[in-house]
Amino acid sequence: MMTFALGMVMGIIIAMTSVGGGIIMVPILLHAGIGAVYAIGANFFFVLTVKSISAIKYYRMGEVDIHSLKPMLASAGIGLVSGLCFLWWLTTYYPGDVVESAIVGLLTIAILLSAGMYAGNELAHLSQRVGRGKWLVTLSGLLTGFITQTTSVGSGVFTLMMLSRHFESPHKLIGTNMVFSLVIMLVAAIGYLSVGKVDVLLTMMLIGGGAPGMMLGWRMSQRLTERQHRAVLTLTIGLSVLLMLMKVLGKVLG
Repeated sequence: MMTFALGMVMGIIIAMTSVGGGIIMVPILLHAGIGAVYAIGANFFFVLTVKSISAIKYYRMGEVDIHSLKPMLASAGIGLVSGLCFLWWLTTYYPGDVVESAIVGLLTIAILLSAGMYAGNELAHLSQRVGRGKWLVTLSGLLTGFITQTTSVGSGVFTLMMLSRHFESPHKLIGTNMVFSLVIMLVAAIGYLSVGKVDVLLTMMLIGGGAPGMMLGWRMSQRLTERQHRAVLTLTIGLSVLLMLMKVLGKVLG
């Protein structure tokens, strides 16, 4: 029942912000005693299912910037291949406990990086600085590809943070990011299956809650102001940082 409820809450958050799947659900699953390998596998297929619903809606509404999407996906491909090679090397030459520790370490870095980028984005917003360079689009795709492949975190949050000033419309930003994230997660999930593991029952329970949560979140999103969207995103990233730090400190002190 708790797994179903977690899936529903994550579905709502993802629908409202296009982020939240990996950066908060994976830490929660780790705290619940799920191994990192299984938590990441479940998150891949959960996010794939729930994001497909919103991605289709945004695309039909014309809120997807195909011109920006192409270079993002091209550079993300390089990151995905690099991440898959890293995972293959890790799982081939090191025992399970080392793999688990390495993945938790990467997750921590990814989530702290998300928080840092979010803070920098807010400062840029306050100073009215606008980033529109093509290099930023390419870099966001490359970084997202590598980290998503290795941790299942970042397919939505990194591009949202790096490109939030690149788009005039917040709906165009979220729509483009939603489709980008969906494609990246699909490719990364296929790659992950070659080296990782998936708990089918856990995944199905999360999806069972996530699908109705996504529909509810979509309706709620249409009524939220930009300030309210930012508040939801701030709480999501803040909670994920807190959970990961508690996990790491628990390992160190334990």
